[in-house]
Amino acid sequence: MIFTATTVLPNADVDRATAGLRAALRLAVAAGSPSEVPDWSTLVVTGPVVTADAGGWAGSWHKYTGTVGTKKTLH
Repeated sequence: MIFTATTVLPNADVDRATAGLRAALRLAVAAGSPSEVPDWSTLVVTGPVVTADAGGWAGSWHKYTGTVGTKKTLH
């Protein structure tokens, strides 16, 4: 299976985004496929995509997307 997560940060920080995406993906895999674990070798992080905030200020937010595949657990 493939799982996807997104995060939005106020500044461009790929390391912070990746950490947040890994946490969100870990939870998504556990909830959606309990007999599998994330296969971190398949992790792909894209972004940032700069977006406007609710007030229309461009460049206010940086959106990252992460996808990861899964593998069966050993037990």
